[in-house]
Amino acid sequence: MIRPRTAHASYAPDAIMKEDESGTVSIMFNYNTEDEKTWFDGIEKLALVSYDEQKRTLNADLQFDMKKNVLHGKGHVGELEIPMGQTNFRNNGRYYVRVTSSAGETTLVPIHVVNEKKPKLTLKETAQSGKNLHFAVSDLVYGITSPVERVTLKTPNGDIEELQKFDDWYLLSQDLFVLYNDKTDHLATKGKYTLTIYANGFQTFSKNDWDDYVDQCEDEKTENDRMLPYAEYCERGEIYASRPAAAKEVLEDGLLGDIQQSSSFIPKDDTEHGTETDLSLKAQYDEDAEAFTATKDDAEKYYADATFELEGSGRRDTG
Repeated sequence: MIRPRTAHASYAPDAIMKEDESGTVSIMFNYNTEDEKTWFDGIEKLALVSYDEQKRTLNADLQFDMKKNVLHGKGHVGELEIPMGQTNFRNNGRYYVRVTSSAGETTLVPIHVVNEKKPKLTLKETAQSGKNLHFAVSDLVYGITSPVERVTLKTPNGDIEELQKFDDWYLLSQDLFVLYNDKTDHLATKGKYTLTIYANGFQTFSKNDWDDYVDQCEDEKTENDRMLPYAEYCERGEIYASRPAAAKEVLEDGLLGDIQQSSSFIPKDDTEHGTETDLSLKAQYDEDAEAFTATKDDAEKYYADATFELEGSGRRDTG
């Protein structure tokens, strides 16, 4: 969809809608030159408009508040604050806001309202080169049309690939997402991959397999008084979705070090066996992606070929 040209540059960050349909949309305009100030000061009416070619008016008289001369970066902005929950403004998704000023110019501003509860992805199997990778999806509730608008994949070398619907990925249902690797192997190189999903009406969401392994180690220790070796974890071929508040340093043979409250896990020397640990497994926390990432120097058969860090949006699945 081609967005309409706006007469005045604007910025509207994603607006969070709470479960009770409350929240506030913020729209900012430059407020530095006399023309900018005159136009903003003259704003007298806002209307909610559908985000489609028809641009139907959904609410012709939105209630709003104005803030003038707000310090923002190196300059100033004028800010409009629009409360959610008004007539026809109780759902997440994309809209336009028509801004009318007595200065004589009207502009359409695109806004994006997202649910407060972030969707979750759970790996359904360990990632492997050449095999389709499935994810269970939760808290991505929608109607008939899939909300996923764009999917990208960041490869270990830092390149970002635009993935194509049907050929590379598909949202099979609101509960299942698949990354296709049968025709084009997106996971051919060992290392860290970042799959980013952009969905209409939802925040971006992320997940990887390292925290699932650490979580299963904790569960296995609690339930069966034993540690889960990494090899057994991979052989199970199942991933579970939860993240421990604390994790332990993990050795490949299942021995553990001390509990770590930080988000860095490095295996200790295997002093019990008189030698240093041959396998170097280290996970670091990526604050931007809100997910652990794992790398491994040794490429043994038990290591999943691709370690994922997921964020956070046909062809029939044959895998």
